[in-house]
Amino acid sequence: MKKKKIIHLIFAVVAVVSCRGRDYPELRQLFVEAGQMFRDYRLALEKADTAVSAVEVMKIFNPRIEEFIRKKEQIQEKYPELKEIQRLRQTCNQMEEFQTFRNDFSEFYKMGDAIARKFNQDKTFKAESLKGRALILRIF
Repeated sequence: MKKKKIIHLIFAVVAVVSCRGRDYPELRQLFVEAGQMFRDYRLALEKADTAVSAVEVMKIFNPRIEEFIRKKEQIQEKYPELKEIQRLRQTCNQMEEFQTFRNDFSEFYKMGDAIARKFNQDKTFKAESLKGRALILRIF
């Protein structure tokens, strides 16, 4: 009985060490790039003083978000364990790069919300904004 407990303990330790041993450098780099993208997006939206200029900004950045999503999916193909949402969250929460990304995204989202309130009466803005929101839902 004692031997079984020791074996289970060894397997548990090996499992924890092997999970933490994965560094996921591509994921770390993706969060660095995405953080910068959302900082740039926020700054560009801050300068948008009309609905037309805000739409122009969205048309520049929405394809960049699509590229981010594509890269994230490629990383999940390379590391299938990251397809499991709980594992992905656990892994990301341990990464400093993710924490920075999360802060940058939060600041972007606040700015995007303010811009949406300002220009949401414009039909072109509203349509492009809906595209962007759908993309953002695919990030997480």
